[in-house]
Amino acid sequence: MGVASTSTPSKSTTKPSKIWWSNAIFFTYVHLAALVGVYLYPPALISRVNLVLAFISWQISVFGITIGYHRLYSHRAFRASLGVRVALAAMGSSGFQGSIKWWCLRHRLHHRFTDDPVHDPYAATRGLLFSHMGWIFFKPTYEKMELVDREDLDNDPVVRFQHKHYIPIALFTGFILPTLIGCSWGEPLPAFVWGGLVARILIWHCTFLVNSLAHWDGLQPYSDEDTSRGTLVRPQ
Repeated sequence: MGVASTSTPSKSTTKPSKIWWSNAIFFTYVHLAALVGVYLYPPALISRVNLVLAFISWQISVFGITIGYHRLYSHRAFRASLGVRVALAAMGSSGFQGSIKWWCLRHRLHHRFTDDPVHDPYAATRGLLFSHMGWIFFKPTYEKMELVDREDLDNDPVVRFQHKHYIPIALFTGFILPTLIGCSWGEPLPAFVWGGLVARILIWHCTFLVNSLAHWDGLQPYSDEDTSRGTLVRPQ
């Protein structure tokens, strides 16, 4: 998710990292559970409102990540009232991409050391698969993390609360709430599958494509100092 970085990629080699078993198991389980769920509750056999729920749940997560985690907190692109910050924190939690603090620190590290195979958490220079989702399965040690500014995150009460209670907030907003909504039309399980599992996969891979595909192919009209790309469409 990068713009041009002023830092020079490190010449050091990547070090083997331990497998992040909790991440790997959860990520794999959700994909497998979604496949089984869609097989048991295909679109043709469920109420269309479940598909609408999936779309809304997906987009709520998208807004939470792109507007909240990314623009507001990572890049401080605008200021927001307490109510807006609380709403964006809840919406972003439903995306199951970690807390605001966890996400922003790694994103800032990515911008500080764009494409560095050691210090960029999801460096595109390590391959399309790694930058898309391979990095999720490993638990690296970020040696340069102390260089990343975090004072604004530590001073925000919304960020502190969400970071401390991230898991229950994410479980409620991402899985429990869609299921409860589905109870209102008598289909809690299809709502869980589509509004919970499928919507999580959509938000994950939409975000990860920015890390991978957007650094893999396309135009570079402004700078070729790093791997970030623009549109895939080339002029005739």
